[in-house]
Amino acid sequence: MYNNAYFNTKYISSLDFGSYGGSTPPTQDPMKAMDQAINWGWQFVELGFGPTGGGGQAFAAGKAGKPSREELARLAKLNKMSMAVHHYTGDDPAGFTGREFNDVAQERAEYNMKTTIDFVDDVAKKMGANNVPVVVHSSAGVPGNPQPDKQIYFADQDSGAVGVVEPERRMRDGKIVWATPDEILQERNDSLIANAASRFSNVTISMDSIWREKEAAKELLREGEREKNADKIRRATRMMEVAEKAFEPVKKEYERSKTEFDRLHKDYMKKGKYNQLIPTNDYAVDRAAETIAKLGHYAYSKKSKPMVCVENLFPEWYGGKPKEMEKLLKKSREMFVKNRPKNMSEGAAKRAANEIIGMTVDVGHMNMWKRYKDSKDFNNLRREFGKLAPYVKHVHLSDNMGDMDAHLPIGWGNAPNKEVMEDMRKAGYKGKVLIEAYGLPEGAHFGVYQSLPHMAPPLYTPGPTWQEAAFSYFFGDYPFTMGPIFPGIHAEQYGMGFSGLPSVMGAKRPGERGRFSGTPMS
Repeated sequence: MYNNAYFNTKYISSLDFGSYGGSTPPTQDPMKAMDQAINWGWQFVELGFGPTGGGGQAFAAGKAGKPSREELARLAKLNKMSMAVHHYTGDDPAGFTGREFNDVAQERAEYNMKTTIDFVDDVAKKMGANNVPVVVHSSAGVPGNPQPDKQIYFADQDSGAVGVVEPERRMRDGKIVWATPDEILQERNDSLIANAASRFSNVTISMDSIWREKEAAKELLREGEREKNADKIRRATRMMEVAEKAFEPVKKEYERSKTEFDRLHKDYMKKGKYNQLIPTNDYAVDRAAETIAKLGHYAYSKKSKPMVCVENLFPEWYGGKPKEMEKLLKKSREMFVKNRPKNMSEGAAKRAANEIIGMTVDVGHMNMWKRYKDSKDFNNLRREFGKLAPYVKHVHLSDNMGDMDAHLPIGWGNAPNKEVMEDMRKAGYKGKVLIEAYGLPEGAHFGVYQSLPHMAPPLYTPGPTWQEAAFSYFFGDYPFTMGPIFPGIHAEQYGMGFSGLPSVMGAKRPGERGRFSGTPMS
């Protein structure tokens, strides 16, 4: 067992006791997860969901029918529980499939996310709750280009296909130099516009050639008719027929290539440069914002009005940079307002967008930038995340060493949980705070307990500090929770029979010997 004593701690926040909670895995039924969270003494739980329509043990909204949703709501309401739901992490709002951006995949992701919103609304309105957070990832693997000087993943805006460019050697002025990924990408764009222009030019030349051929045939025909020369008339007629047959397909190709060339100019010409190929993180924002805006409209149409909370991700994925998150959230809200119902005013739409569409800030994901940044640059990045506080509606706290998303208890790593929560406090954040510390074999309950000593100053004044309260609450003489930490031996004292009770209430576990059985002591 790890050391439970933390008495010299810098607290991270002064939020109320009921603001803190933990998360449950997507393999667990929500009823069992809620029951377990209640037994653990949590007042807030985030239920994890697996893939919609997926097999195995993963849980999704479709596995809970109306009776299950009603019972979950009754259980939560009876115990004054709050909740959030984390949608399946494999659904990409931009429709990224791992190799390309796909419209069908985007539509499917939107549909799946709506089923989670339906689930949340069904439960929340029975609970009498509003604005329950529905957490969705900003991407499910879209390359985020954390080191554009070394590697840039790009998307073809015409096909959605994804490729990558890296530095290449070039000969310039008799010297070998390295061309940057950005330079190489621009070379490819220049080549594409040159090829398009060449195709249009070639078709134009062909059109001109056919026109000249037709004019020559007409002149030969007039000459043959004046001279009454049958041979010239036959040759002119044949030339006209050939030119007419060639003209139709070339004319169609001319119109197609001209339309394409005009479209390329209109769609991709920016600042005099041809940008059919753009970095994936630039391409993903419009597609993802479209999906988030649609989810916002859908959530706002529900009675309980769940909140769509977009979570920042790893440095390697789109949505890992604070500026990307700000652009995505801003554009999502703008699209929500632009595509609002006809009976909704612009002002009402803006208020609704601000209410429904927001951010889940994940400190553990943020801390993984330490793989790419020194302490000074990382602190600057953290402050950039702090500027997003007005968008934040939900918080994930966890710890790691900056190398992986380890979900360690707070205080076990070097993530800036304290600093982020201070940013939230200054911005007036009043929402829930999820302790996402389930990365150890002991599970989420152990992670939450180990994190509590790093929480707020005294629960009330004068009163016990969090670490004192936590120790008394979980391991004191009279713990008032009966989860897995309640030892069965307590209820079996002096051979009392509790065989009819569940094991979590102290019953003898199957296969366990009674305390007074076996060979007597000598």
